[in-house]
Amino acid sequence: MRTFAAIVACSALLGGCATITRGTTEAWSVQTEPVGADIKLSSGEQCKSPCTLQKKRKDAFQVTIDHEGYQQVVTQVISGVKGQGAAGLAGNVLIGGIIGIGVDLATGAAKDLTPNPLIVKLAPVGSGQTATIETPPPPPPSAEGNGRSERLSSYGEQAKTELAKLHCATDFKFVRLADDVETYRATCDDGRVQSVQCDSVACKPVK
Repeated sequence: MRTFAAIVACSALLGGCATITRGTTEAWSVQTEPVGADIKLSSGEQCKSPCTLQKKRKDAFQVTIDHEGYQQVVTQVISGVKGQGAAGLAGNVLIGGIIGIGVDLATGAAKDLTPNPLIVKLAPVGSGQTATIETPPPPPPSAEGNGRSERLSSYGEQAKTELAKLHCATDFKFVRLADDVETYRATCDDGRVQSVQCDSVACKPVK
């Protein structure tokens, strides 16, 4: 009842202060090797891999994977606050206050399902092998938003290290992102300005 009262008060006084950038559901997907596995969720949904289902962010569930000739896999998908959900809570501290945070947590808007996508390599029956659940690849970088921020926090340290090797550590800054290549720049001890470019392989000085 307290949660409901908070939501009503929030709507009446603040014009609605649930999450600012996220909904209460997310697209959850499953991929298997080989494809064509029967996917059954403890919440009742069924599909054949690869497939995507719309799921509530706050509801954890069990996944059962069956494929003829392969060992059955049973695994869990959990729900928790992380990544963009945590950023959404931070935004509501400024706009929705404590009530906004309470609404986000109550509705599940601040949460994410993990793993998503669920990537499973099945093991043949009688092979002596076991199925493996792979770590999803990082989201592709974007010119704006959280994708770029995650990439910058990773490559930024590599770029800073490379520039330090060249004795260039003053006014270190990010310059641009283009074609999945990030450019950083810093001023060197001798006064010149040096740049490095970072991609998925390495950070290299730019002449």
